[in-house]
Parts: sequence; C-alpha cells; structure tokens
Amino acid sequence: MAATQSDSDSPARFSSEPEPRTGACSAMVKDELVMYGGWLPSPRQHPPVDYVEVFNINQSQWKQRRTTGTLPLPGRGSACVCVGHLLYMFGGWGNCKASNRLYQLHVTDLCWRELCPVNPEEGPMPKCHCGMINTSDSTV
Repeated sequence: MAATQSDSDSPARFSSEPEPRTGACSAMVKDELVMYGGWLPSPRQHPPVDYVEVFNINQSQWKQRRTTGTLPLPGRGSACVCVGHLLYMFGGWGNCKASNRLYQLHVTDLCWRELCPVNPEEGPMPKCHCGMINTSDSTV
C-alpha cells in the first residue's frame, strides 16, 4: 500500500500498512478504523506508543496519527469502543498480568487520559481479551 500524507488539521506520520501484531484493539470512528497497541512478533520491548493507526474506509489508506496525554500501558488484548467522539480502552495484558485500567482518547484532539475510579476497590477485576460494544451511545 502506498504511503499517505498527513491532514493539515491532524499531525500524522508517513505510513504504509501497520506492522503485523497480535492483540491490538480497534474501534470504528465514523468512516475510520482506529487501532492502538498490540505486540509485534519479536522479542524486543513493547514500549507505549505515541500514535494510533487509522484506516480510512473511503480512501483505503492507513495513517499514523500522533497522540498526547497519559499514554496507555503497553500491552495486548484490551477492549476498545467508540462513543461519540470518545474512544474507550479497557484492560489488556502487559507486564505479565491483566489490567483493569480504563483510558479515554478524544478522537478529535487525539489526547489520551486515564480515567481513575473514585474507589479503586470497587472497580472491575482485571481482564484481557474481553470486549465492549456501543449501543445507542451507551457502553456495555
């Protein structure tokens, strides 16, 4: 696939297809598939990345778009869903254990933030390879 150029309103890197990986999470945002995370098939470290990979369905093109904010921990097997202009990512496997962290990506300004529960003891158990769906702008 040919390299793509950035949009003037969103910083992007030149990119072709994403590297093969396992356990990335993805969600549809209008006419784009937004993908984050996963592990590459290599023994190297899996550091947090400061970008999401986006596939535009209408243009059949991949782009890497830089993100800012509190980056999710590196890992695989997170659940991902988009509600309006917010993408939510929960759980996953990293650092040899499952996670119960919840992150939010504002898909317009591409800024991550971790959503911390008021009482962490009452939060869900750590999970990986789980799922979320969006039904009428409510997360299930």
